[in-house]
Amino acid sequence: MGLAAMLTSMSSGEAHGTEAGLLAQLGEAPLCEASAVARAPWDPGQVLVADNEISDALFSFRLVDGRLLYPQVIPMPRKRRPLDIEALATVGQELLVVGSFGRDGGCKAKKKTRRLRRLRWDADGWLESGSAQLSPEHWNRLSGSEAACIAALLEGPASEEGAAFCRAIVEAEQNASETDCRVLDIEGAATVTADVGSGANRVWLGMRTPLVEGKAVLARLAPGLDALRFDRIRLVPLDGFGLRALDYQDGRIWGLASGAPDLDGDSVLWSIDASSLETSSPPHPTIHRSDLPQSAEGLLLAGDQALFVLDGAAAGRHDSECRLPARQGLSRVGVVKQGVSRPPAAVTH
Repeated sequence: MGLAAMLTSMSSGEAHGTEAGLLAQLGEAPLCEASAVARAPWDPGQVLVADNEISDALFSFRLVDGRLLYPQVIPMPRKRRPLDIEALATVGQELLVVGSFGRDGGCKAKKKTRRLRRLRWDADGWLESGSAQLSPEHWNRLSGSEAACIAALLEGPASEEGAAFCRAIVEAEQNASETDCRVLDIEGAATVTADVGSGANRVWLGMRTPLVEGKAVLARLAPGLDALRFDRIRLVPLDGFGLRALDYQDGRIWGLASGAPDLDGDSVLWSIDASSLETSSPPHPTIHRSDLPQSAEGLLLAGDQALFVLDGAAAGRHDSECRLPARQGLSRVGVVKQGVSRPPAAVTH
């Protein structure tokens, strides 16, 4: 059975093995377009999943033997909800919720996508710890010139990589159209723990677009997480692929990457030594798999297993079922030693 046929034919709870790993349905409507995944700050055994078409709730699962089971809906506070949630990250006891900062399918700007939100959970439910939003006026100013972008987005003197990133943002905004809409699109977030680099938990964001000279962009948020400002930019060579998801485990940033939105093809699973991003040397990622579905959008590492969620298709306005259900996949990854990935073992379940 081909991958596309498998994704449309699996019934809820049923799992199938493929060369790309184990695939199974992920919950049910209204969760249809799974876009991000992260462990809950209050319970590592609980996993939160976002749907990029739903801004008022997250979906909670229990991680059991590599599977996300027992879904529950967790409403989010009303004010300052990001639209088009494409990334989640656990930062200490807080959850960082990241809008894509991108545009809609017709390349029209949506100001509510340009939001970061920090949430904390207690006995009474969610409490908002902080938020940031770029107004349309602010965005228009910073995307108008390289110098304005550097002043608005980058902390301190701009590195060559930072300046190149700003040039790419400005060029993408100037050329944006319905047929070529490769403007800023944030799709990954990962928290690097305090034992690496600066001695504090730091959040890196991953960009699907724009690419910079064919390289994907990793951008480290400035401390405080109260604005979209970066204090480090790194360009990662991934054969022209943009970033779809990030996670962090045992000193390495892991990611999913795929081609441009209008291109077919598979996704790759890659990783890089997080401490190497603190140096001036060019990043050298390790590719672990190159056969994952392009619709893989969220990533969660658990030992030698990589769990990813796959985008589906939302139900119509009056439908109670997804046109294509969201899915979850599981792939074993090789053990990394000195930049070499040992081939993964076969998936069993």
